[in-house]
Amino acid sequence: MAQITPGAILGCPGGVGSAPLGDFYGNGAPTASTSSLILNAQTGSTYRDVAGGNFWFKGLAGWTQVSVP
Repeated sequence: MAQITPGAILGCPGGVGSAPLGDFYGNGAPTASTSSLILNAQTGSTYRDVAGGNFWFKGLAGWTQVSVP
């Protein structure tokens, strides 16, 4: 059965089975997501919290909430 991804997978940089690079969305923080695609997303991915209006970026240290002026 196919898994529904909340967002768009932009690619999977790296070897076979590497984490996806994506532009995701959901309710709440990406760190609280139940989607393995979001939790294990590639560095450089973005996430939009549609409930709280927050924007997140996946850096080397994990998901970080950022402010956009």
